[in-house]
Amino acid sequence: MLINTIRRAARLAIDCVVGDVCVLCQLPLTAHQWRDPLGLNDHMCPYCRTAVALNTNACGHCALPLPIAQKTCGRCLYTPLTHLAVAPVLHQHCGAYLVHQLKFHRGEREALALASFLLTAINQHYPSSAALPDLLIPVPIAPWTQLRRGYNPPEWLARTLQKQLDVAVADDLVTRKSGPSQRTLSRSQRMRLAKNTFSLKHKIAPSILSSRHVAIVDDVLTTGATVAVLKRTLQRAGASRVDVWSATRA
Repeated sequence: MLINTIRRAARLAIDCVVGDVCVLCQLPLTAHQWRDPLGLNDHMCPYCRTAVALNTNACGHCALPLPIAQKTCGRCLYTPLTHLAVAPVLHQHCGAYLVHQLKFHRGEREALALASFLLTAINQHYPSSAALPDLLIPVPIAPWTQLRRGYNPPEWLARTLQKQLDVAVADDLVTRKSGPSQRTLSRSQRMRLAKNTFSLKHKIAPSILSSRHVAIVDDVLTTGATVAVLKRTLQRAGASRVDVWSATRA
């Protein structure tokens, strides 16, 4: 925790001396470029913001990119992944770079950039604040990965969304058992994710999740296997509706 605080303080000091720079092109940002229309400092220049590939027409339940005339993918016609899926950025080029920096290089600025796209999409999909979920649940990572990194990327996204949307984050309800990293597995191996991958703190989870509308927060949505297993875990504990908010869609 002390190291993280020192890093943030050093980053703020650098900003004060040399100014902010775009997370993609690394060019200096002028004062009027520091904030996007939502009031969140996304550390992106307007040119790079338009260069990010957006997931403009996607399945409403799994966010899979679809042809323009289609609204639901074939799989979700029969077994919807979630009630509503939001994944505004395609996991390629700029989007993949932002996620990589977030996951492996403590990319706090990249987290803010991704969160800004998420916020725009969330405002488009939810007609009012009353329609928003009651809880945000960041996808937990394995204990050893958490210890090695010192942070959980989905939790960083969730905390930014919490500040902007005033929706509580429940980051201590679900734990994940140790196992190989998802990025080291093939697609077929990911699809066979064990049903007991996630566990709930049973003394508090049922009372908190009972009849609640929750949203799973993640950095990248690939096969949907992680979301499917976590969704079932939350529903068994009483959650009435489960959405997914992911920064990017692979």
